[in-house]
Order: sequence, then structure tokens, then C-alpha cells
Amino acid sequence: AEAYAETVAEAMLNVFDCWLNKSLFDSQFEFAVRSWALQSPDILAEVQKADQTRLDALSQMFIRFGYDEGSADVRARTIYLVQIGYISMQTSEDLADRMKRIPGYVEIFTGKAPRKRELDRFFARHGHSAG
Repeated sequence: AEAYAETVAEAMLNVFDCWLNKSLFDSQFEFAVRSWALQSPDILAEVQKADQTRLDALSQMFIRFGYDEGSADVRARTIYLVQIGYISMQTSEDLADRMKRIPGYVEIFTGKAPRKRELDRFFARHGHSAG
């Protein structure tokens, strides 16, 4: 959420990098820790701290691009809870299908459509062709 971006749409694409690059965010590890937290109050407390840190980072991303605090908070929660839902439900989808949804997700999450050049850079980072 803090990586360089000229627009909020580009910032959102930077966040998506985390979910598509295991070296940035390992969803299987996340699932395992969250499962462990169901049985350990100490682990749950740590997970909740991590959740708040992530939510704060997402919210600050929106504030940096001129969103008011209330809207930034709701957008951050929407993004984060959707991603945690993907993980908790162990959603598995074809990468090509997920990539097709990226522009729509960006627009829904930010209220702004990503530019073609932003999408082109994003897809190139992930070895995907938009065509």
C-alpha cells in the first residue's frame, strides 16, 4: 500500500501484487496461522494486531490519494475482508480468470478505473498478457 503509485488505481494494483506473489504474501501460511488462532488466544491476538496494521496501511493508501477517513476505512475493510474471504474459503480460481477480474476489482475498490498503461505494467509483472 506504500509502494510508489501515481494514481489510486495504480496503488491498488500494487496491493494486488501481494496476493499474486507468494514471496510478498503467502496465503497458505496465512490460512494456517488463522486456523491456529482459532485454538490459541495468544495467536488470535497477534493475528488481530496484524489485521489492524494491514487495515491501517490500506486506509492510509486511500487517504494519501484524497479520500476522507470514513471512506478510506470502509474501502480498506472491503478490500481486506474480501481477500481474507478468498483465503478462508480456500478459493481456487484460474489465474487467467482472476486477471480478467482485476480491472473490475480496482474500479469497485477505488471508484476509479485503472488506465491501460497501469494494467499493462501490472500484467507484465505477473507474466500475463491482457489480450
